Amino acid sequence: MRQIPAPLALLLCAWLATPAVQARQHADHAHAHTHASGHAHGAGDAFPDPASATAPEGLLIRDCWIRAMPAGLPSAAYFRMENTGDKPLTLHAARSPVFGHAMLHTSQGGGMKTLPSLPIPAGGALDFSPRGNHVMLEQPSRPPQPGETLPLSFWFGGSLVATADCAVKPAGTLQ
Repeated sequence: MRQIPAPLALLLCAWLATPAVQARQHADHAHAHTHASGHAHGAGDAFPDPASATAPEGLLIRDCWIRAMPAGLPSAAYFRMENTGDKPLTLHAARSPVFGHAMLHTSQGGGMKTLPSLPIPAGGALDFSPRGNHVMLEQPSRPPQPGETLPLSFWFGGSLVATADCAVKPAGTLQ
């Protein structure tokens, strides 16, 4: 039996541990996180009904996916938003019918920080990716299953809401 060189073995262990570390960070975050913490959980009552809202002009949402996590653990959504319009947009919140809470987050210095909003300049783009900006999804009503598609709605203020269909991918997925 051949042995794997030590540097390669360390790299492989670190790569395999990444989803577990991220799951633990998200789990720790959920335990320390309550409504009393003072920040918004998807903008509450201000978020209009996606069925009766208007999508922002020039907004494209690409490659939306949600990481499937074991029952009860928080998850995250990743995607790319492009503003092809001539007016800036500001993303205020996200919401999913499968999760009780959705928050805009960014990963920073080994932890996570809640973001109140994110601007998307006219002609600009905003990336949400592992270890960067993401939509934190907490309190799943059921565990998302790899291979299914879930809706995720994004609120841009007023009655501007866009909804994307997001593929659910296995917990170890990084892109």
